[in-house]
Amino acid sequence: MGDQYTFLWKHLLDYCCFRTSTIKEPVFLLRHQFLAGNEMLFGFQDPGFPFAIFKPYLPPRGNVSFITDAPDNSKNMATEQLQAAQSYLAPLLLNHNPVETTALAFCSQNEIAVARMQAAGYRITRVLENGKMIAEKKS
Repeated sequence: MGDQYTFLWKHLLDYCCFRTSTIKEPVFLLRHQFLAGNEMLFGFQDPGFPFAIFKPYLPPRGNVSFITDAPDNSKNMATEQLQAAQSYLAPLLLNHNPVETTALAFCSQNEIAVARMQAAGYRITRVLENGKMIAEKKS
């Protein structure tokens, strides 16, 4: 049984690791980068990566409201965005209800973000990108 596994592994390595196979060049580039420990090349696959823009401007801990295009975040695709953002920004806790002192807007356009922030009683303190903003609750 061990000889069969050795035979299979040898052929698998021959197929995957040597340029005599039909695998295209970009695969070898990706393999080389992966084995070299270059994780930034693969960072775009992290679902929370779009939320990296907020990290320098938010407190490291506490609660922050998470505001998206739709008012009711619990019944639409924003739930997936909330989970990705929560995973990336942890240990900061995100709340889909606009009740926290600080809020981050992750909207598709500035106009939508401004309208949603004003309707929830927030004052915008920083515009990061189109539709991406940070705000504080009006007193």
